[in-house]
Amino acid sequence: MIKKISFLSIILTFLIIITACQPIKEMPTAKIKNQEIKLLVASSLAEKIKGLSGSTSLPVNQGMLFPYQDYKIRSFWMKNMNFPIDIVWIKDDVIIGFAKNVPPPTGNQTDNQLPRYLSNEPVNFVLELNAGWLDQNQVLVGDRVDFFNLE
Repeated sequence: MIKKISFLSIILTFLIIITACQPIKEMPTAKIKNQEIKLLVASSLAEKIKGLSGSTSLPVNQGMLFPYQDYKIRSFWMKNMNFPIDIVWIKDDVIIGFAKNVPPPTGNQTDNQLPRYLSNEPVNFVLELNAGWLDQNQVLVGDRVDFFNLE
C-alpha cells in the first residue's frame, strides 16, 4: 500500500513539475496609435461565424480579431449582437477602412433584412471594437496596426 501511495506521489509531483515548466502563453494584442488592445482571436470557422454574437459587452480596450489566410472583400453583419461596435478593415498592418458605431439589430429583422458591412478592398484582418473606440483614439485610414503574440 505504501509503495502505491509513494508511486502516485512521484507521478503527481512529476505532472506538477511538467505543467509548471510550460511557457505562459501571452494574450494576443494589437497596438493602434500607441493604444494596446487585448485580442480575442476568432481562428476557426465556427469562431468566425459566431464572433461576438450573444455577448452582452466587450471590456474596455479589448477587441475580437478575425485573421484570414487570404485577401478578400469581407462582409460582416450584426446577427444576434447586443451592443454597437466599430469594425476595422486591415490589410497586413494598415487600416484601409472602417464602419463606425455599427448598431445591433432592432426589432424582428430577418437575416435577409440585416445590413451587411463590407470592406472597400480585399483585407486579411478584421477587428471589432467597442463603438466609439476609433473616434476616441482619433484613428484614421492609413494608420498602422502592430500585432503581438498571434499564432
